[in-house]
Formats: sequence, C-alpha cells, structure tokens
Amino acid sequence: MKRLTKTQILKMHSLLIQETGGSDGVRDEELIELGLGVADGSLSDKDLLHWIIEHS
Repeated sequence: MKRLTKTQILKMHSLLIQETGGSDGVRDEELIELGLGVADGSLSDKDLLHWIIEHS
C-alpha cells in the first residue's frame, strides 16, 4: 500500500485552501506526524503516551 508523506499532505492542503479559500498553513504539524505514525503502525504505546502527556 502506498502512503502519503507529510510533505504531500501539506501540499494537498495548500492546494485545497487555494481552491476553496481560507488561511494557508497548519496549526499543529505534530498532529499530522501523529496521524501518519498511527496509520503506519509505527508508534509504540510508550511514544503515544508521551505525546498525549506532552500535549495535554
């Protein structure tokens, strides 16, 4: 299965904003990285717990 990279996701987001309007940019790029990690299955429980504590 092919997976999108963070760069590809940010580019698609930028193109969508250009087409539909709104503010370009992303508020929290770490959330994209988290989503990619979860989809990839590469986050361990320890990494996820650390991220949750750090961002709460």
